[in-house]
Amino acid sequence: VDNSALHDTGSAVLHPFWNASSEFGDMPKMMWTNNYWKLGTATMFTLFFAGDVYAPGMTVESTTAAKQPQNGTCGNETIQKFLQRHYLQFIDAVAETVKDCSNVI
Repeated sequence: VDNSALHDTGSAVLHPFWNASSEFGDMPKMMWTNNYWKLGTATMFTLFFAGDVYAPGMTVESTTAAKQPQNGTCGNETIQKFLQRHYLQFIDAVAETVKDCSNVI
């Protein structure tokens, strides 16, 4: 992803690309809600939660064993399933990392 393009088009507010001398002035105070209504965030939110409905033709080549057809070639999965699968794998990795910490329930 070309992050500068996200900033240049106004699709997201990104610290590294903010120019205080621009017409917009100083960097706004950052909080999660600053980017909620921006195109980049709204697009990813839609793809994550409703990609199968709003982008049914958007697929990603899958390389996981569970997704491979019998002939050994790689198959495709929808963008929603891809994003959700990777998010859950991330959460699983975090849980595995911190499971033995004394302050984790």
